[in-house]
Order: sequence, then structure tokens, then C-alpha cells
Amino acid sequence: MAKKYGKLVPKIAQTLPSLDGTEAKSELDKNGVLKFEIDGEPIELLSEEVEINKLDKEGYVTETDNGIFVTLSTTLSEELIEEGFAREIINKIQFMRKEADFNVVDRIRLYINSTDVINDVLKNHRDYIMSETLTREVLDQEESGMFAKEWSINGENATIAIKQIAQN
Repeated sequence: MAKKYGKLVPKIAQTLPSLDGTEAKSELDKNGVLKFEIDGEPIELLSEEVEINKLDKEGYVTETDNGIFVTLSTTLSEELIEEGFAREIINKIQFMRKEADFNVVDRIRLYINSTDVINDVLKNHRDYIMSETLTREVLDQEESGMFAKEWSINGENATIAIKQIAQN
């Protein structure tokens, strides 16, 4: 580009960031060339001479497809964080059920000894966790014969213990 435009290169470099990125990208994709003027001089940059990058604002991510833009917030609310913890607890219990060779339909008793964070999640999402894991009782203390395991759930230490409930 330096040979092509010589002393205009600094002005080109100054002008490019002020162009509408969407329009510039569209023109490059459609015609293979980006055209504009500097000091009355026509400038034609080929697609291999231009690099267009999108910069997302902090806390957002943007994707583009066929000229359609979608921007999503990546900020996690307390509610979303708690839901993530609940899903992790469910995942650990389901893994333990499989490891203990429980049948898919077996109902269980559940005991969790953990931090205040996990205890709050268990309290706030109790019905959801119980439903997803076929838990019929959440115990205040571990029973003999329970299958127990130590876990780190998103950085929070927890002991989870499960036991099949006899089918009547």
C-alpha cells in the first residue's frame, strides 16, 4: 500500500477507523474493493490490504450473519449464577447415581454438607434439584450406607451423599 499511495498512507490510516465498519465490510465482501476519497484523491483498497475487526464493548458479545447483528450481554446476574450452581449440583448427583449403579428410576435420599453458598442454592432451588435427581428426601445428616463423595462445585467444597430408597 505504501508504494501505491505513498504520502497518503498516514491519512488513509487515520481515515479507516472513522468509516462505518459494517458498510466497509459489506463493500469489501461484495466488490472486493473499498473505495473512498482523501483530499479529492480516489482511494481503492483491495480486501487483502484491509483488515476489519469487530471490538465488543466490555460485557457484551456480538455475532454477525448475512448482515444481521445479534448482541448479547455476558454479565451474569446472581440468579444466573445460582442456577449454574444448581445445575452443577444436579450433574454431580447424576454422576454419583451412575457410579453407584442405581437404576434410572430409583428414588433417592440426598445429603449435602457444604458452604453457605451451596446451602443457599439448595434451599432456593430445592424442588428443581429434587425433581431432576429423583430425590424424595433431603436429609439433615448423613445416613449409614450412603454413597458419599467430595466435590468442588464452582470452587465451593461439598460432600454429597446419596442412597436408594427401597421400592414398595
